[in-house]
Amino acid sequence: SQNPVAEVVLSLGAELALPGWYFGAGGVSQTVWNIRHGFEPAEGIKDYDLVYFDPTDLSEDSRRAVEDEVAARLSSFDVVVDVHNEARVHLWYEQRFGRRIDPYRSTGHAIATWPTTASCVGVRRDGDGSGRACDHLRLQRAQQADHHDLRPERPSDAHGDAGLRRPGASDGDDGRGRH
Repeated sequence: SQNPVAEVVLSLGAELALPGWYFGAGGVSQTVWNIRHGFEPAEGIKDYDLVYFDPTDLSEDSRRAVEDEVAARLSSFDVVVDVHNEARVHLWYEQRFGRRIDPYRSTGHAIATWPTTASCVGVRRDGDGSGRACDHLRLQRAQQADHHDLRPERPSDAHGDAGLRRPGASDGDDGRGRH
């Protein structure tokens, strides 16, 4: 990666082995934009998002502990890092945004609901060093080709993490190289 902060976030996500983790949103899309248009890779990035999905621990204390660990490991970069357990978003969403949402089913399901289409993307590095992407726009194009309705706020069950595969994966591949 040409963005050293993005590289560390990707390394930390893999090292911490958070369930269903992705580095996503503006930290990814803005890095790509910057590189493609000749800007410094980290220019204009206001924060970096590391998301995961752990329905077995919905406590704010656990989420905050992960965020504190990530922030400490990135302290030399002087950046803001937001860490969210997407399995617990429904617990605070209504208070913050004024409307209730159903619990997300996966990190991919949550990413598909992010407010700007350009940032509905997550990337990660698996334990074997291979990469994986969760790209809502790609999923939306595929869904439209099948003549189904995919609304960002309520994507179909078929588009959780299990529906996100590495390029070239077979239909029986669960995205981690297993069937």
